[in-house]
Amino acid sequence: MPNMAAARPHLEGDDMLHSINSLIGHQLHALDGEFGSVHDFYFDDRCWAIRYLVADADASPAGRHVLLTPHAFASLDDAGKHMRLNLTRRQIGLSPPIDSDIPVSRQFELDTYAYYGLEGYWQGRSPRNDGAGTGRDASAVPTPSGQARSQDAADPHLRSVDAVTGYRLHASDGEHGHIADFLFEDQDWSLKQLVIKTGGWFSGSEVLIPTSEVERISVEDSTVFVSSNRETIRQRPEHLSVG
Repeated sequence: MPNMAAARPHLEGDDMLHSINSLIGHQLHALDGEFGSVHDFYFDDRCWAIRYLVADADASPAGRHVLLTPHAFASLDDAGKHMRLNLTRRQIGLSPPIDSDIPVSRQFELDTYAYYGLEGYWQGRSPRNDGAGTGRDASAVPTPSGQARSQDAADPHLRSVDAVTGYRLHASDGEHGHIADFLFEDQDWSLKQLVIKTGGWFSGSEVLIPTSEVERISVEDSTVFVSSNRETIRQRPEHLSVG
């Protein structure tokens, strides 16, 4: 297996912010051929780093999703709508399956990182830190059981991009639109901006709010709370779609 820790994922083209939701449905290309598509991304709402890509592995048992860390990302061809990985089809197929959406238990994360021979991000590593992994051959690592243990606890800060898209935006002085998308930086796979639709689903304009202004995300209320007020949000330049 290639040393995933040494991989430097990038987008083919200029360095800029890119739409994360535009990647949903992209074909995944392993080292030896096509393997499923992008189903979702999980991010940490404390540092706004992408932690996992959720792959719809259509070459494996029906409905099976697997988690891939950013160490596995090689490149993304915007025009061709496919994403290249530093893994073989077999390595992806043998990776720990995720049976449902988040919450993801810490034990499951431990199993996933152990399978790929990497140290976990909770140990202070960046999503693709060059010194994070051992480069161990994943095909030789036994497939973990994935069974939850009694002391497991899901990370409350791990969020689904698909789930949070559509959440209401609550400014410091009341509601103002909803989350339409996220913009990410292609060098470190961090989410930099929220794309906010200030009108209805099919009307209104879109503006950007830095993720640094997010105070908290409430799953119970399906709401993202930000520190800026509605007038400040209204005065921001209109967002033009990016790839």
